[in-house]
Amino acid sequence: TCEKLKDYRVERDYEAYSEALLDWATFLDNIGRNDAALKIYRRVVTLLRSIRGKDKEAIDNILFRIAGVLGRQNRPTEALQLLQKVKESRITAVGEHHPSVADLYYAISELLEKKQDYESAIMSLEDCLRIRRAIIGRFSEEVAATILQIGVVQSQAAAFEEAIHTWDEALTIYKRAGFQEDDVAIFNVREYQENARHMLELLNS
Repeated sequence: TCEKLKDYRVERDYEAYSEALLDWATFLDNIGRNDAALKIYRRVVTLLRSIRGKDKEAIDNILFRIAGVLGRQNRPTEALQLLQKVKESRITAVGEHHPSVADLYYAISELLEKKQDYESAIMSLEDCLRIRRAIIGRFSEEVAATILQIGVVQSQAAAFEEAIHTWDEALTIYKRAGFQEDDVAIFNVREYQENARHMLELLNS
C-alpha cells in the first residue's frame, strides 16, 4: 500500500491516491489505530474536496467514519457536532426519508447516550424509527431492533416500566417478522425485560 501511495503521488493520480489512502485509513481504523486513522481520514477529506468538491456523499461517508473514531476516543461532543453537520448535509442532498439519514439519527443517539443525555437520545432514536417505518414498513427486524434500543435507553434512564412496555412492542414486531422464541433476538428482549423487572422489585422493596 505504501508503494502504491508513492506511485500515485508521483503520477499525480490524486483520485487513485485518495482511494488508496482511504483503504489504508480503513485498515488502521479496523485494527484500533484511532489516531493514525483519524489523521488519514482527514487527509482524504481534504483531497476529495480539492479534486471533486461536489461529491458530498463520499465526503459525508468519511466524516461519518471520523465521528466514529472520535466516539471511540471518548470525544462524544466533537463526534456529535460532526454528525449533526453530516445529517444536515444528507437531508439537503437526499431528503429526510432515506436510510443514510436514519443511520445518522441512530449514531447520534449512541453519542447522546454516552453523554447520558437519555431524553435526547430517545428523541433521536424515535426520528430514526419514524424514517425506518416509512421506508421499510412497521414489521421488520430493523424496526424491531430500533425499538429494542429505545427500551435500552429508557432502562439506562431508570424508566424501567416504560422500557418493559417498549420491549413488548419489539417482541411483537420480531414475531411478526418471523422470529421464533428460541431466536437470539427474542431471547435478548426477554432477558432485558427480566432484568428490568428485577430492578423494579429492588426499587419497590
